[in-house]
Amino acid sequence: PLFYTNVPFKEYATNNAHTFFGYYDKTPFNQDGSKLLAISVDCENGQLQTRIPADVGYFNTENSEKFVKVSQTLTWCWQQGCRLMWLTDGSDDKIIHNCMINGEYGSRIGDTMHNTIIEELSFAVYDINAAGNRAATLNFSRLGRLRPGYGYINLEDTTKDHLAPSDDGIWLCEITSGRKELIVSLHDLLNLESSSTMRDAEHYVNHLCFNPSGDRLLFFHIWFDGKKRHIRGLTCDIDGRNLFILNEGRKISHYTWKNDYELLLTGEGRKGFGYFLIDVRDPEPRRLAGKSLNQDGHPSFLKDGQMFVTDTYP
Repeated sequence: PLFYTNVPFKEYATNNAHTFFGYYDKTPFNQDGSKLLAISVDCENGQLQTRIPADVGYFNTENSEKFVKVSQTLTWCWQQGCRLMWLTDGSDDKIIHNCMINGEYGSRIGDTMHNTIIEELSFAVYDINAAGNRAATLNFSRLGRLRPGYGYINLEDTTKDHLAPSDDGIWLCEITSGRKELIVSLHDLLNLESSSTMRDAEHYVNHLCFNPSGDRLLFFHIWFDGKKRHIRGLTCDIDGRNLFILNEGRKISHYTWKNDYELLLTGEGRKGFGYFLIDVRDPEPRRLAGKSLNQDGHPSFLKDGQMFVTDTYP
């Protein structure tokens, strides 16, 4: 690993507001690095009790003092923001983020060339494929109830009386047509190599992430048995088939795709905490730099897939 110090930095902030972006699995920069996405809220970091409006926009990277507002949302959380991201469909100007549409979770597509909203969708998004034509999503109210800070508080979780419902889980959505299809249910996951800890536990999913070409999806299957959270990472084809369990009972924490077949995961291994490279065609993980990378962090690969950046907790 290479460690750099004394690197110059520039601060981007809005006046008298909390300025942030979202989860580490998305980059706030557009392709040429000229724009930096951001969310601005007039409150301090803490557990959300009521819906608070957040401004959605960007900074031109040459001007760290001017925030350009494109949209606003009531649908956000501190950990993952409003799933604000660049919509890569051949353009370097479109963004997408979650919001409320007609009293339900939805999303908006914005244009940063003209700073306007150009389309509204009837579903919220968790991740978008590289082509910008498909989204993966989940039940943000169930996620917000079972993992506060990661989902949303806008709507009541109507599945709260069901441990592993067959009509909830992961949906694949078509951006153009608006078609939405459940591809993996929580009931399916409960019955996939089930263990004793799963039987009376509440199940949910989190951290959906397309591979670079968009033909495979990573996600975390999580269950809480009243005392402990259990997590396993899985991948599947975008039709929900060919489910592959990544961590085989070992604890898992963070993730990033290296290429279409290899994933970098952080978590507990047989020799303590580490960073593990796993090929979905070969279940045996390979540990990276065990002496140096022995604390949890948030890894992201550079575009060439040969180097990655990560961090440690304070």
